[in-house]
Amino acid sequence: MQVVSTVRRPAAPKMALKLLLVAAVAGVAGCSGQDRELAGKVDSLTKQLEETRAELQRLQDVKQIEKLTRTYGYYIDKGLWSQVVDLFAEDGSV
Repeated sequence: MQVVSTVRRPAAPKMALKLLLVAAVAGVAGCSGQDRELAGKVDSLTKQLEETRAELQRLQDVKQIEKLTRTYGYYIDKGLWSQVVDLFAEDGSV
């Protein structure tokens, strides 16, 4: 059985651009004082950054789960029972 991922992966340049925008707006905010409009933009970009970080973490988690399932299948196919058990517990048994 082949696992097909339908998760869209964000492009790394998009994330870098968001980080640069946050840094730029934050730098301008420090220079101009308590400008409410600018503070709102900083808050919005900060929220987008947090959402992007959460999305990245979710995608990394999906990648690790896919790796675990492939490894599990390989060990089962090859009859490597002790390695299968080690995937789930240090002191497990079959």
